[in-house]
Amino acid sequence: MQTLPQLLPHTECGLFTIMFITNKVYAFVLVCALVLIGSQISVTALDAATTKQCKNHDWPVNANDIHMAWCAANSYPTK
Repeated sequence: MQTLPQLLPHTECGLFTIMFITNKVYAFVLVCALVLIGSQISVTALDAATTKQCKNHDWPVNANDIHMAWCAANSYPTK
């Protein structure tokens, strides 16, 4: 197993470099958290829009059967 100084470039070594790497880790974790939160908000908004569409039958008349079957198969209310 390599130590941190062995992983760092030879021109940079010391407290500043360790702090820089630590900040990159924190930034990566923050970005991951924001992506997860954003995806949950998107899923919630999409689910609400799908529920509204199934309740209102908001699709072309000639595609009614396939949409009604999809709503029923995915447990969305159609009335």
